[in-house]
Amino acid sequence: LPGVYLSSACPAAVDLVRIHFPALTPLITPLTSPALAHARWLRQHFGTSIKVVFIGPCVAKKKEADRHPDLLNAALTFDSLRTWLEDAGLLEALASLPERPFLPPRATCGARYPLDGGMLHSLRAHGLPATVHGVCLSGCEAIAAGLPDLLACQPDRPVFVELLACAGGCIN
Repeated sequence: LPGVYLSSACPAAVDLVRIHFPALTPLITPLTSPALAHARWLRQHFGTSIKVVFIGPCVAKKKEADRHPDLLNAALTFDSLRTWLEDAGLLEALASLPERPFLPPRATCGARYPLDGGMLHSLRAHGLPATVHGVCLSGCEAIAAGLPDLLACQPDRPVFVELLACAGGCIN
């Protein structure tokens, strides 16, 4: 359907829309973020009694974990995990352990999500119709500058807007 659709994978970008552009909140796609989807998958495959901890670069995931304690027990940034392991003297011990596979075993196109435009690339790879126009706004300033134009936008085809709070994507 024609219209503007905002991505929902970045909790910081979603909060930015909800707080500073509340009129655009209905345009946020009602989809679970990749972190919550993965947590749900883990619980379905390994049981609801497991503990799921997100570890990544994003401090906004801490708030997402707080909002969804049924799925995520905690969220740690890479920096805080490294500090925690260093303080406990565990980095060297962990380095000597045998490597074990991650689950699910391959991220495939999802591996591009932390990159600017990565979600759009993944959607295109999985059949997003060519009639859907894709736009990526990464960085809070780019989002704040680009979103007001969406209020007046009346597109004649679907426009999917990937929003990432960090300029260049989560990788930055």
